[in-house]
Amino acid sequence: MELKEGEWALDAGCGSGLLVSFLADRLQQGGRYLGMDILLAGLDSLKSRANHLSLKNPVSRVQGDLLKSLPMDDATVSCVAAHFSTYTLPEKNDRSQVYQEFWRVLKPGGLLVNSNPTDSYDAEQIIHSSLKQLRNKGKPWIVKKYLLYPITLHLGLKHIEGQLNSGRWHGYRPDELCD
Repeated sequence: MELKEGEWALDAGCGSGLLVSFLADRLQQGGRYLGMDILLAGLDSLKSRANHLSLKNPVSRVQGDLLKSLPMDDATVSCVAAHFSTYTLPEKNDRSQVYQEFWRVLKPGGLLVNSNPTDSYDAEQIIHSSLKQLRNKGKPWIVKKYLLYPITLHLGLKHIEGQLNSGRWHGYRPDELCD
């Protein structure tokens, strides 16, 4: 992703701001980042991460709800990243409203990066595939297999799967994202 001097990236539902780590070089060259999340704890982590990377000036943060208007003017953002944030909205009209806001703030030719779980989300399969990839790459996987991944499975991925299966959250069909 290109992010030229003065251009903004909006991380909608930024959580702890992990994206800042991947954008650090672009931000040091003049790009700007706005992390938005409903949880203050994540925004505090974003601030710490940005400070650790010496990115205090190009990184801004705001506590906000995706169901409200985004705190950006029309056509001012070069990239909107929505990584695992819109699926927590079970109502189609709410998701549509959020996507309309993304399009409103994006510059012409801007980029929307949107990732969400599919309607066939399977927590056990995610762990199995991750372990297989690690093993095939020859990376150490024993600690992940017996310690980290079981915790991740039961405290995180199974929760997501349960919310999706109950209809509280929304798993997407591949063609639905295009709509």
